[in-house]
Amino acid sequence: MITAHAQPTRPDATAPAAETFAAFLASIRTEATTLGVSTATLDRAFKTLSPDLALPDLMIANRPKAALSGQAEFSKTPLEYLNVPYLLLLAAEGRQLATTH
Repeated sequence: MITAHAQPTRPDATAPAAETFAAFLASIRTEATTLGVSTATLDRAFKTLSPDLALPDLMIANRPKAALSGQAEFSKTPLEYLNVPYLLLLAAEGRQLATTH
């Protein structure tokens, strides 16, 4: 799979969405051609792609941030949700509860 080697980067929140999406496609194109995917194949695959700007968690310049409430999986970024210090604290509390009960 092509994206298995891609390193995720945080988009520049000041860049227009079209530029950010184009940069993303360019990075995939570069990696794919390195792996032997032909330019013709990439042209056909990317021809009709466009970003879905309606997704609520996209960082788009000048778009007000929606109020985040509700289930953590849907209201936090992956980095915030998978907060390692907090997970270590929960694990320690779980171990303590397991020995107590």
